[in-house]
Amino acid sequence: MRRYLPLVESIFLLHRLPAWSQNLTSRTKLRPKIHMSDTGLAAWLARPGMQPSSRPGDPFDGALLESFVVNELTRQLSWSQPGVTMSHWHDKDGREIDVILEIGANKLVGIEVKAAVDVDENDFRHLTYLRDRRSDHFVAGVVLHCGDRVRKFGDRLLAMPIGALWT
Repeated sequence: MRRYLPLVESIFLLHRLPAWSQNLTSRTKLRPKIHMSDTGLAAWLARPGMQPSSRPGDPFDGALLESFVVNELTRQLSWSQPGVTMSHWHDKDGREIDVILEIGANKLVGIEVKAAVDVDENDFRHLTYLRDRRSDHFVAGVVLHCGDRVRKFGDRLLAMPIGALWT
């Protein structure tokens, strides 16, 4: 399969989101995350003939939503200010942040994607971990969710609807 990845990337069916590390822990995983560029095609390939809401709470829906957000951020970064890079972070203790935006050399924004209508403090635990270890560089931690409310969850932590990507 690995030998086919460059071919599938060259026809824009998938892309790799590189791993981020600034030595938060020596236990950081450094493998890229693979996202399909067309989440509609990904959903159809995974569940042909099934209705999108036929299995509420399916973890696959969360992965599709994460890929959708990563794809949208990739598009927006293509026309935004230069010097912004995007990656993901995952360590061997299970801490993970779906997207890390690095602005220049010293500003960080962490983004988590949740396929839920509402979020709670637990959804911010990995963003809080990043904020506490990189406080000088941490600009914001955002949890994007399927609801319609913007809520503050503490110092530089915010829950926002996914629709905020376009407004």
